[in-house]
Amino acid sequence: MLYNICYYVSPFETAGQLAILNGKYDIPQSPPFSNELKNLIAYLLIPDPDRRPNIYQAYDRVCKLRGVPCPIKNVSFFLSFCSVLIVARLFLP
Repeated sequence: MLYNICYYVSPFETAGQLAILNGKYDIPQSPPFSNELKNLIAYLLIPDPDRRPNIYQAYDRVCKLRGVPCPIKNVSFFLSFCSVLIVARLFLP
């Protein structure tokens, strides 16, 4: 959505039918945006869902770009940590 807001088109609209599956897109030259914003867009469009940021990670990156602390906690990290503890408890004596 951020790409769409910045460039007025879908990131995969001009790159062909398989672009979304292959994660192929171009960053237009205009309107000009900072490298930080372009890097944020690339971060949000990582094709591998295991590497793509969750909403907390995306918001945390935006807060860092703005130079303000992230006001929310990384709930998914906490849930993942709890899941590891539960699994460890099941398999460890």
